[in-house]
Amino acid sequence: MAGVSAAYDRGGEHIGWKVSIRKKGFPPQFKTFRTKADALAWAAVVESEMVRGVWRDRSESERVTLKECLDRYATDVLTNRKNGGRRGLSFLLQWQGLPIWLCVSNADYEVSLP
Repeated sequence: MAGVSAAYDRGGEHIGWKVSIRKKGFPPQFKTFRTKADALAWAAVVESEMVRGVWRDRSESERVTLKECLDRYATDVLTNRKNGGRRGLSFLLQWQGLPIWLCVSNADYEVSLP
C-alpha cells in the first residue's frame, strides 16, 4: 500500500508530496512530487506493476546524470568506431560545452535569447 504525505521545507513551507510504497518481496520505493495527483498516479502505476510481476527497480538508472551517460557512450561506443570515433567525440564535446537550455527542443519550451 502506498503512503502519500505532504512534504515541507525547513521553514514549514509546503513543497510537494512524498510517496512511500512498501510491499512484501520488493524493496521500498520513495519519490517526491510537486502535485498530489502526480504522486497518486505514480503510486498506482508502481503498485500495479508489482502486482502484475513486471516491476523493475529503476532507482539506479534514475540517479544517472546526462553527463555520466555521455561519458559512458564516449568510452564504450565511440572508441569502437572507425577512426576511434573522433568525429563523434568532437561533436559530443561541443555539445557538452553548451548550456543545457540550448540543447532542449523548443517544442515544449519557449526560449528567448538576449
